[in-house]
Amino acid sequence: MATPTAVIAAAALASPVSALASPAAARASALASPVAALPSPAPMSYAAPSSVDSGTGIDVLGAQLNLLSTLASSHDCSPEPLRVDSGILQTQEWLQGNGFGMHLCTFANFAGVDLLKLQRSDMKEILGEAEGIRLNNALQATSVRPLQVFYIVQEDDSYYRGVYLYQCSIAELRSALSRHCQLMPAQIASIQWLSNSGVPVVIDREVLVNLPPESTFRLEKKLRCIDPASGLEEFDIHLFNTT
Repeated sequence: MATPTAVIAAAALASPVSALASPAAARASALASPVAALPSPAPMSYAAPSSVDSGTGIDVLGAQLNLLSTLASSHDCSPEPLRVDSGILQTQEWLQGNGFGMHLCTFANFAGVDLLKLQRSDMKEILGEAEGIRLNNALQATSVRPLQVFYIVQEDDSYYRGVYLYQCSIAELRSALSRHCQLMPAQIASIQWLSNSGVPVVIDREVLVNLPPESTFRLEKKLRCIDPASGLEEFDIHLFNTT
């Protein structure tokens, strides 16, 4: 039977070994589980940018609002009224803006004058009953028709050209004739109408409004003088009845 002294001595010898082994065991445990040994990261928080506290945020927000306003206004903007002198592109824009976008290919080569020449029966034949009536109503409601129309042919040309006037003013007539004559409006000194009787009549607004609609004229331009200040040639425009 072991004596108490022997038991105490054995315990004293074993305890240092146990104390030495415990740090080694701790190191082994840490190497075996490196993730567990690392500290857990702190949770991340997200702060939404404040448009009030940041000047840059206000600028960005304002730019976005301006863009949305521009897009909305461009969407709501109605197309330009269709006129006899509207080109093909303007006619396509009018069709698109008035709800006829599905027929753009049908009228791909139509200018304003071509579309406005169509009769109600023509539109119904081209687009069918319902769409033809709808197009006719849209043209009657939104198109702008000229107040005066006549046709001119120049001395060196064999084709008549249309002159369409929406205000029937002399300034508008001078501008229209200058395009046909390849002049500037300021180069036209006067516009005279020579009737079948040969009497020259200076065209003013009253004469212009009362010309027979769709009259035909032969146009001649006569050099009057050269402006000493500008150096531009000035012409008198003579319109002779051909009908």
